[in-house]
Amino acid sequence: MNVILLMSGGIGSRFGANIPKQYVILNGRPVIEYVLEASLLSKKANKIVVVMDKKYKNVSSLLESPKIAIADNGKDRYGSLKNGLNFIKENYDCDNVLIVDAVAPFIYPELIDDYFTKLNAYDMVLTGQKITGALCDFKGTKYDRGDFFMAQAPEAFKFDMLYQNIDYSTKFQAISSFMPSTATRYVNFNFKNNLKLTYDFELKYAEFLLDYQAETNNQEFNNIVSGEDFETKGLKQMLLRNKKKPTIDWLNSVYIYYKELVNKYGEFKDFRLNQSSNYGLVALVTTQNNYEFVLKIIPPFLNRYPTEKKAYTLFSDTWMCELLNYDDYNHSLFLKKLEPVTSRIFDDNINLRIFYDKVFTHTVDYDPKNHSEFEKIIDNLIYKKKHIKQLPHFQEEFNLLLDKAIKYYEVFDEKQLKLIHGDLRVENILKDGNEYKAIDPIGYIAPIEMEPARFIISDIYHNRGYDCIDRLNILLNFFKKWLDYDKIIYGLYIYYVMIAYNSVFEYENTEMTEYYLEVIHSIETKTINNL
Repeated sequence: MNVILLMSGGIGSRFGANIPKQYVILNGRPVIEYVLEASLLSKKANKIVVVMDKKYKNVSSLLESPKIAIADNGKDRYGSLKNGLNFIKENYDCDNVLIVDAVAPFIYPELIDDYFTKLNAYDMVLTGQKITGALCDFKGTKYDRGDFFMAQAPEAFKFDMLYQNIDYSTKFQAISSFMPSTATRYVNFNFKNNLKLTYDFELKYAEFLLDYQAETNNQEFNNIVSGEDFETKGLKQMLLRNKKKPTIDWLNSVYIYYKELVNKYGEFKDFRLNQSSNYGLVALVTTQNNYEFVLKIIPPFLNRYPTEKKAYTLFSDTWMCELLNYDDYNHSLFLKKLEPVTSRIFDDNINLRIFYDKVFTHTVDYDPKNHSEFEKIIDNLIYKKKHIKQLPHFQEEFNLLLDKAIKYYEVFDEKQLKLIHGDLRVENILKDGNEYKAIDPIGYIAPIEMEPARFIISDIYHNRGYDCIDRLNILLNFFKKWLDYDKIIYGLYIYYVMIAYNSVFEYENTEMTEYYLEVIHSIETKTINNL
């Protein structure tokens, strides 16, 4: 049995409210309700034990769920923890326990399920944040911050091991420190927005984050009446800014197509647009009979639809998302719904190793007769070089970088080119059951050593707390199992130049381009120059 232990016994003295902070209102709901909802939506949690002062048991109707039991809180956190673990021991045959905080509202059901799943392979699963500043004590001791991390909830344990080893008299240790030295552990560093409310001003941060998440991920369109209803944040950032007239015309045609889909499937139970997609529309659709699929509609003026559709058919289904259907007239793809992967980081990630083993085993050799739709990477570089004057910024810098990228391309053998996915960034690797699958292929003709580039670029960006070269070296050691080490670096440099060049047009300010240029410089001076 899997049990969630929800810690809600604190009084929040540092928060400054007249009631405990877990019960204050956040965007119209008590803070604890966000945690309760995520816990109740978990597919793997069998029971939820809430440790709290029972005078607050009417704060949320969710506490009335038959899946929830309430245990008395203690005088302090360790007292509440003791009460909660004892309650579980006395009432349930518990195998695994996940400890969550009522004042950390950004936990989500997929994360809970992922932690319970990982307990099949580990004795404990911890949430950690890398220490990005200097680590000091009052004695002036010298520390390597890489040896430490900040421990946070949620944290999951084999129940019996935790129950038998915890010492409630020691107040200032992480719970994981009580586990035996032989216990195996997994530390998740990928829960970046794990905000725990400690002070009153953090309530404003939480409100902003909730509003942002609602805007970017979960906006529902139940009453679409015109093409304007499809103007997502991503389209406003990219296509509506750079190609306004054709984009507006296309969105009006999408509205007509949407009505046709409603006539075919009936009124949708759910239709959620992904707000972050820059080059088209992506919607999670649920019909009235609970049939779910992902609908991707690509603007015809981008000329991306033919290549993406063909890439789905050419790549192996062992690592690509299943293409359920397509509509050539409306440039739309119907894709199997996959689940977000809560931890796509490569550290000890067996699923990711298996995924990339399939990618590099089931490669597609370049066939000029059958792959005429796809662009060669070298042709992309040459095109950018010829049109350098179209850049509104950084013309001189990119003129030099493109020269170097074209020169570095010479290390590859033109006779061994492959059809590569071309956009295996972290966000494009999802979960299909217990397997990882890829979505959104671009389809480039390129050396196979360039396939890891997009993943490396996105991973370095998402882990900016690391020195970028330190992070790069870890990633290179991961991919050298399959590919030539030096050629991965040259391919990465080329890809970084392409991505940086595109970023000039994709963003209203130059901040992202400047970031890419800084990383490119570091790769050249600290890595390529040493080859």
